[in-house]
Parts: sequence; structure tokens; C-alpha cells
Amino acid sequence: MLLAAGLSLLVAALLLFLLGLVQVEQIGSVGLLLVLVVAAVVGGYAARALAVRLPPPGRRPPG
Repeated sequence: MLLAAGLSLLVAALLLFLLGLVQVEQIGSVGLLLVLVVAAVVGGYAARALAVRLPPPGRRPPG
């Protein structure tokens, strides 16, 4: 859950940074909502892809 939230925040920041690079000075509330929805979807997808590779919570890896 926290992994998805963190990745979504990272994706949203990256999207807003990219919009700044292409010199978009203003986005409306619909544009901001679109950025947030895209960030949530991409962050959730990335979290599911990464969660498979992570060890189960609460257990330390041997070694």
C-alpha cells in the first residue's frame, strides 16, 4: 500500500516536472485531475510489478 502511494507520488512529480520542461505554464483543474489519475494508475501497476520481487513483510532474508 505504501509502495503504491510512494510510486504514485513519484510519478505525479515526474509528470509535473515534464510539463514544466515543455513550458506548460498553467493546467486547469481537469488537467491536474488527469495527472493525478494517470499517476495513481501507473504507480499501482508499478507497485504490483515490484511487489512480486520483494520479500514478504516481517521476515528477514537469511544471511
